Amino acid sequence: MYQKLSKGAYFSLRTEVGAFFFTHLIIVGAGPEGLSAAIEAAEKGLEVVVFDENAKPGGQLFKQIHKFFGSKEHKAKIRGFKIGEDLLKEADKAGVKVVLNATVCGMCHVWKFHQQCF
Repeated sequence: MYQKLSKGAYFSLRTEVGAFFFTHLIIVGAGPEGLSAAIEAAEKGLEVVVFDENAKPGGQLFKQIHKFFGSKEHKAKIRGFKIGEDLLKEADKAGVKVVLNATVCGMCHVWKFHQQCF
């Protein structure tokens, strides 16, 4: 039903038709940490997919309307939702795919899964 292309992971989105996809890295959670990790990996040449259970990515940043303290390097005087918007733009530019309203039930090594199930 699918073939191993190179090192990486396969994932399936449950749809009416059903589909399998290939990616190098799966990240669960589209909050600041998940998006930052996804951006770094994508910039290094990996295909990255981020799954999040919510309707929009960004995590807690979008609830924070206060300005952050610290240095400019650490986003001082910028509101949380603006940082979240910037992360989303950066992730999109890096080619990160984000799948929203998704529940991750579990993950396993594809080859083991293939041997056990097919």
